[in-house]
Amino acid sequence: MAPAVTDNLSFLVGGNWQVSSTGIFTHSSGKVVLDATDTNNTIVTTSENSDSFYQLELNAAGTWTANNEILDIDNQLKIADAGAVLALGGSDTTLDLTSATFVNYGTLQLEGDESLTNFANDTANGGTVKYTGSGSYTAGLIGGDSYHHLIFASTGSGTWVLDNALDVNGNLTISAGTLDVKTGSDYGITLDGNWLNAGMFEARGGMVNFSGTVSGKTITANGTNGAFHDISFTGSGGAWTLQDTMNVTGVFTVTNGTFISGTGTVNLSGVDATYLDENVNETKTVWTGGTLNIQSNTTQILPSGESYENLQLGRYSGVGPTLYTMGSGVAIGTSWTIDSDARVVLTVSATGIGRPYDGTLTAQVNLSDNHISGWYENYSYTCDAEFADKH
Repeated sequence: MAPAVTDNLSFLVGGNWQVSSTGIFTHSSGKVVLDATDTNNTIVTTSENSDSFYQLELNAAGTWTANNEILDIDNQLKIADAGAVLALGGSDTTLDLTSATFVNYGTLQLEGDESLTNFANDTANGGTVKYTGSGSYTAGLIGGDSYHHLIFASTGSGTWVLDNALDVNGNLTISAGTLDVKTGSDYGITLDGNWLNAGMFEARGGMVNFSGTVSGKTITANGTNGAFHDISFTGSGGAWTLQDTMNVTGVFTVTNGTFISGTGTVNLSGVDATYLDENVNETKTVWTGGTLNIQSNTTQILPSGESYENLQLGRYSGVGPTLYTMGSGVAIGTSWTIDSDARVVLTVSATGIGRPYDGTLTAQVNLSDNHISGWYENYSYTCDAEFADKH
């Protein structure tokens, strides 16, 4: 049995916390500080709610597990150390924060079906919420829809289905298990930091928007196991470098944020997959060393001024061809493949056409192409015509 707090001073516990079934702990508005550094600590409470904490603080890089417990906090739960972990044990575990606040510098670990009362996640202090369950959690994320760092690390084949749009101020990691944006709802995800997928991401028809304003971020997409539908980069000053192969089935948008391919490949493949001049700011894309492969059934105008390293254009399905109009001032560094089911339209500019007759007997028409450096160089053609006045 833990000692009773008789005043509002704090005391330290360097190991497990246990109140027996007949024990009573009275917090007297005091603070309990857990400061172990090992990973095998437990928190055991009674089932009668007679041993609630006033303030509970995890103040060292240890792990504390509360399994089949009612963890009742009356004032504040604080995970104060970046290495501290509070692990809750599933559907038979309750965290009751009625009238209390949650402050997180470390990690709150959940399976996904615990009972959280009056829980408001702390997104301001760099903490992490980690989901580790092995079941199917279809009612949304119990920790809410806003996070700093968010990790899915299933101990089996866990699936977490969103019930609202998801906002992540830091990094989003799928190390094992599946994150699903929900069929028919297609909830969007807004992310400021790194995207790291080693599990499965079900994008459905949703959008992932990279909105951070800090450069040096990365995307590990995990190929076909993590295909995006729509993807956008909108964070002014933010920059993300691809680490592997990215599959996108919808719209690729780059406005204020910067996308860097590295040596990775982007497979933009789908009936309506597009890389449009109107959606892409070519000053915010870097394709050096990388590959863009567009396989679409949608006729589209590609960005002017874009510099590609390797570019492939084709059709996604059915009878083609798909028409791609190259923007002006395009450069292709290493390779350009036009599949047999695609056609490339080169823009030709003309001046001097449509001129009304003004009595002048001479006319000049100038034609010029849109210039694809290394492939189709600039050409121009000038036609001078003279007419006889028959009147």
